[in-house]
Amino acid sequence: MMTGMEVALLVLCSCSVKEDRSLCPCYVDLIVDEFVRDGFSSGTVAFSSDGFDSRDDIILADYVPDGYSVAVPRREVKAACVCGLDKSHVSGNSIYIPAGEASDPIMSYRELFLPQGDEHRLYAVPHKQYCRVDFLLENPMEGYPYIFRVRGDCSGLDIFDLQPVRGSFSTLVYPNTLGEYRTLLLRQSSDSSLFLDVLLPVGDSEADWELQYTVSLSDAMAAVYYDWTKEDLDDVSLRVDYARAEVTVEISEWEGSENDKNVEI
Repeated sequence: MMTGMEVALLVLCSCSVKEDRSLCPCYVDLIVDEFVRDGFSSGTVAFSSDGFDSRDDIILADYVPDGYSVAVPRREVKAACVCGLDKSHVSGNSIYIPAGEASDPIMSYRELFLPQGDEHRLYAVPHKQYCRVDFLLENPMEGYPYIFRVRGDCSGLDIFDLQPVRGSFSTLVYPNTLGEYRTLLLRQSSDSSLFLDVLLPVGDSEADWELQYTVSLSDAMAAVYYDWTKEDLDDVSLRVDYARAEVTVEISEWEGSENDKNVEI
């Protein structure tokens, strides 16, 4: 028969010292099924933490249903998934619209999380980062059709906090094959300056065109309380009265996925 001391020594010898796993990575699975259900085929996924950055362009269907896996440090991490990029590009932590171009129909997800265990699962839900602008023309004057030019001072978007990035942009709006005027605007700051120029094309180059008038598009949108901070941006219709040089805005609330990435511009 063992003594009490012998039993205590046996118990101590059978216990292991608890392993410190704070320096071990956490394996994150980013589930992208919602983006695939919305019809997106490719996208960019990114993760960032202090001293850690990871970004990858992926084919989304390759990661259904198990998700995109990445090892991240066990501290606060930012995650992002961006889809709908065509002419736009990701540089550093931001999406940028090329000079002279309208926004792409960008849908994006972002999340700030703290990994707790060996594994962590995130569910990427797409949110609308652009405003579709439809032009409704009233009282066109002699010389129609005109060309519109939209100018502003936010040309990018941070992929991790979805805040606009300052930078001048300008894009021309021509009628499409159906004779409709339409463009897309990337998310803007609430205090950004947007202008609408009405141009009369009288030559072969933009330098020859006549500026008919300019209106403050940001003022017109603010007058109807357009909210640039909404998680999913609404669309707008611009009622342009040529004769009076006036623009009024009507908001069209966005009610969910409608494969807007296929919108003809």
